[in-house]
Amino acid sequence: MGFGIGMDDVLSRYIDELAYFLTTGFVHGLCSAIESSFRIYVRVLSTTACNSGNAEFISIYTWLIKRLGLPKYLCLLNLLRQMRNTYHNNGVYYHPSKQMDTVSYRNITYVFQSGMIVDYRDAWKLLQFKMMPDVCKMLLDVVESTNLTNITSSIVDPFV
Repeated sequence: MGFGIGMDDVLSRYIDELAYFLTTGFVHGLCSAIESSFRIYVRVLSTTACNSGNAEFISIYTWLIKRLGLPKYLCLLNLLRQMRNTYHNNGVYYHPSKQMDTVSYRNITYVFQSGMIVDYRDAWKLLQFKMMPDVCKMLLDVVESTNLTNITSSIVDPFV
C-alpha cells in the first residue's frame, strides 16, 4: 500500500470515525429531545420563566430541575450540554468567556479547556453504561414530578 500504512490501520481509522459519527449523532438527538421537552415544561409551569422558554438550554434545565426539586441531575445535564457543544466544534471546546470549564459526574471530573480537543474515545461506553441509565431515570422523575402531574390541562407538544 505504500507509506507504511496497512489495511488494518485504514480499517481502524474508519471504525474510529464511524464510532465518532454515531456518538455525535446520538448526543445531538438526545440533547435535542430533552431540550425541546424541557422548554415545553418550562412554558407550561411559567409563561414568563427563562424568557418564556426561549433562554439558553442551561437556563432552561437549571430552572426546571430546581423547580421540580431534582438538583441531583444538574451534573448529568451539564456534561451532556458540554458534550453536545464540543461536538458542534468537531470535539474542540470553545466558550466566548471561559478559558476552562469542569463538570463532575459520578465522581469523575471532566475538563473542557478552550481551544483543546476533548478526548471522547470512551464516550460511547460513558453514554451507554453510565449516562443513559441516569438519563432514563431523570426523564421519569421529571414527567412523574408532582409539579407536572398536577397540571389539569394537557401538555401539548407543538410539533405533533
